[in-house]
Amino acid sequence: HLLRADAATAAIPVIAVTASVMQQDKKQIMEAGFDAYIGKPINLKEFLETVQRVLTSPRR
Repeated sequence: HLLRADAATAAIPVIAVTASVMQQDKKQIMEAGFDAYIGKPINLKEFLETVQRVLTSPRR
């Protein structure tokens, strides 16, 4: 929330990288202001697709 509250950092995309990918964890991640999340272990293809999606979303 701190990044979103500061005009200098509000538009910077933030992707959570976590080993916790239960539905409740995903909900908390998104409510915390992250743009996306990716589970560990990181799959390179999934990671790159997530980065591309976040960077091209209308919010940016």
